[in-house]
Amino acid sequence: MKVRGPRALTPADPPAATADLAALLAPLDAHPELLLTLETHLRHGRSRRATADALHLHPNTVDYRLRRVAALTGLDPADDGDVQRVGAALAARRAQG
Repeated sequence: MKVRGPRALTPADPPAATADLAALLAPLDAHPELLLTLETHLRHGRSRRATADALHLHPNTVDYRLRRVAALTGLDPADDGDVQRVGAALAARRAQG
């Protein structure tokens, strides 16, 4: 069996990759308050207190919403490994318009 190297990129690949990244957060489409909390949380350096202050919420509400994000998407905003994927997915959603 011959092993092939990576295939050449085609013009369709970047939009497909962007769509795949954006789709990671698709479960939040029906929950705009969770998406807003997630975006605000990242914008405020993942500080639950700063997020709560910015959204005029109790910090426990922020915690609850972030747990819901993790349950719906499988990406935990408190996990350093997942934060990069979450950030990329948010950027992909913005790029899609």
